[in-house]
Amino acid sequence: HNHLADLPEAICELVTLEKIECGDNRVRSVPSAVSKLTRLALLSLKNNNLRRLPEALGKCAALKSLSLNANDLVALPESLCNLQNLKRLTLAANKLQSLPWSMGEMGALKTLDFSSNPLIRLPPSLGLLIDTLEKIDLFECTDLRDPPAPIIDAGHGRMMV
Repeated sequence: HNHLADLPEAICELVTLEKIECGDNRVRSVPSAVSKLTRLALLSLKNNNLRRLPEALGKCAALKSLSLNANDLVALPESLCNLQNLKRLTLAANKLQSLPWSMGEMGALKTLDFSSNPLIRLPPSLGLLIDTLEKIDLFECTDLRDPPAPIIDAGHGRMMV
């Protein structure tokens, strides 16, 4: 609750940083220099004013948890799919209508939360994650059409609709 309007670029010089929690502020952007944070494991920017993310975020290879709930995101960079260690991705209450098509290549994902987004389609590649995903939350995604068959076949044990 510091009323930060931007994530300070100077924070990206702290190359040994492992966790950033800047929720409940007014952050509008993430600096491209975020790619310098090679040890960053957790990034939480929930309840801010983010409209987009830099492609450079896809270079934060150590990232395991990315929480971006309650922002104004309308799209995600394709580079996000390079985060091969990401286990938890929460994007509830944004303005996302679609997701990167190669999202199914993020083999470490265990939890996905897309709830309360105007999603129209899920990438077919998400079906590739069905053996590793523990939870996918699509609650209040009322515009969603034709989810990938493996996601539907997994049933309500892991999927919340």
